[in-house]
Amino acid sequence: PRYQGHSHSRSGVREICIMDITTLISALLKTTAVVPFAKSLSKALYEKIDMLMLPSKEAEALLIEQFKNSDDPLPLKTVKIKHAKKLLKEWENQYDIYKIAQDELDTQPKQDHSEDVDAEWLSRFMDSSKHVCSDDVKLIWGKLLAEECTHPNSVPTRLINILSIMDRKLSLAFSTLCSLCLYDSRGNITPIIRSEDPFFRQLGLSFEMLSELDSIGLINFKGGEEFRLFVSNPSITKFEHTYIYNSTAYRLESETRDIVVTEVLMTDAGSALYRIIPKNYNVTFESMLPELLKNYSFTKIDHLSSK
Repeated sequence: PRYQGHSHSRSGVREICIMDITTLISALLKTTAVVPFAKSLSKALYEKIDMLMLPSKEAEALLIEQFKNSDDPLPLKTVKIKHAKKLLKEWENQYDIYKIAQDELDTQPKQDHSEDVDAEWLSRFMDSSKHVCSDDVKLIWGKLLAEECTHPNSVPTRLINILSIMDRKLSLAFSTLCSLCLYDSRGNITPIIRSEDPFFRQLGLSFEMLSELDSIGLINFKGGEEFRLFVSNPSITKFEHTYIYNSTAYRLESETRDIVVTEVLMTDAGSALYRIIPKNYNVTFESMLPELLKNYSFTKIDHLSSK
């Protein structure tokens, strides 16, 4: 991988470490055990951003052995090894995320369009992913990479920045919010959220938490003001739409061309993240839907397969 853009107090050490990693990659390519382009994503990463995805265990052993056998003074060897371990840990994080994405793509090879992913998007994603250490967060990043490879240009670059600053509290709140969303057959997502309702506050979706999710760019929240959803076709005089929750379809109808049902809408970044995280449907919320939407006709119409 390229490790450009990092500042270190000893620039000489930085240059040596980069040179050694480059030498290491060349050595690994000469071994018969390495097949760097067996997968489309690894090929795309190498061709677009010069990043070679290899497991770091062998790389670390070879690199440290190279340092040990060098003629450098012991203090310099120690500094090199310490710095190399840091770089290799970042490399390992990137490889783990790449592997999650590749495994996901292997389940649907005909939908794999890794070659069409934008080089700048890949560069930003991989540069940010090296700081991801926990397994559960790596899973989200890996699924997001697979989503972009399956549907190029579907994951906004801004979402990469958002994930980089999200803490566990915000991640949990957004995951909870995703469990309270209606969706339709075209993939449109409509959260049903009332910030002052005790039910939503008990789930952790307080006014303050929704404001935080708004500030980082995952949702639009106007501080308690409800959004108006409407049909754009002027020839249609009544709002009628089929929504799905937990594989069950519901018909929502209004006597007017619009409805007011929520204080929250997803941004493009929020919608992209919604698509890849697991959904834990809330049966209490589902039982509350008729009351939450009592101003309109809301009727269960069928049971659909999981989406």
